[in-house]
Parts: sequence; structure tokens; C-alpha cells
Amino acid sequence: VTGAGGVGLAPLFSRTGGIYRGHLGMILAISGGVVTIVDLILGIGLGDLDARYSARTPAGEQAASFAASVLVTTPLITAMLARAVLDIVADEEPSAGRSVRAGLDVFAPLLLAVILWIVALAAGTVALILPGLYIAVSWYFVAQAVVVDDRRGLAALMRSGELVRGRWLRTALTGVAFQTAVVALGSVAGYAFDAGARAADARAVLLV
Repeated sequence: VTGAGGVGLAPLFSRTGGIYRGHLGMILAISGGVVTIVDLILGIGLGDLDARYSARTPAGEQAASFAASVLVTTPLITAMLARAVLDIVADEEPSAGRSVRAGLDVFAPLLLAVILWIVALAAGTVALILPGLYIAVSWYFVAQAVVVDDRRGLAALMRSGELVRGRWLRTALTGVAFQTAVVALGSVAGYAFDAGARAADARAVLLV
């Protein structure tokens, strides 16, 4: 969304696909490392490692998994990959180690910015759904603002708003398109592992 006239959806998908194809091992190492650590901690804490399969996940476990994803897994991966993408667009060889260190170094201010975004989003949604939607899109890039622009706290939210201003609808539609692709691919994997967990009668398969 930072280009003067914006970037079309097809070029964004093409560019994203190119980055994945060219650096798949690094991306899997970064993302997989974060997910493995967070999910293992959750799995141990919730007793999923040795639990039998259940078609229904307790509400408490769902809440814990959602909180971990929103507050830890997704922001950390976003921050780490943002560092890697900066190297790629600068024609430098990205490094998983450098990207991980960059993400961990900014985790505290990143967590604060994400919490501020969530609080504002919740307040806007309670007040009326439309303000919540506006905030969700306008301040979606807080992680990138922390990593790329070195902004902290409310300044990270304001920076995200600056990038989206004048392109809100384009940004929203682009986000929906990317999230739809993610959900579709994730659902296929989810169904496959759910079937495996049911066959093995083990929730640990779902954790994988």
C-alpha cells in the first residue's frame, strides 16, 4: 500500500509467491520455529500432548490458543519476516538468524503496539461495528511500523494509519483476498490433520 498509486492485487500475489519460492526454507525455519515453541508450551500447559482426540475443543483452550496467536505467534512471525523482506527488496541475502534476532529485539514494543491496536479495535467495535472495521484496517500494519519505521506505542499505530490513509478500501480488499487464500490453504491442512488425529485418537496430531 505504500506505492504512490497503490499496487494491484495480481502483482502482490505474484511478488509474494516469488518470495516464498525463492526463500521457502528460510520462511519455514522462521515461522516453524516460532509456531513450534509457542504450540509446545501451549500443548504442555493444556495437556494436549497426551490427550485423546475430541471433536470439540473446550472454550478455555480456544481462548488460550487465540490469545497466543494474536499476541505472540502472528506478531513475532510478521516482525521477523518483515526484516527478511527488507533485505530481499534491498537485494541482500536474507538471514533467518538476523530476522529472528530483529523480531525478538522488538517484541516488547511490538506486543504493546498490538495490545493498543486490540484495545482500540474492541472499543470501536463496542461503540459501533463500522469504527471497529475502520480501526482494524487502518492500524493493521503496527508490526511493520515497529520493525521497519522503528515506531513505538501509539506512534506505530499512527504510522500504520498514515500508510493506509487514502487507500483504506484498497487495503481492506487486499487483506480480505490474502486472508481468504490463507484460510483456504489452512482449512485443507486442518481437515487432513483432524482426520489423522481422529484415526490415531490423539490430540497431539492436531498440535502438529
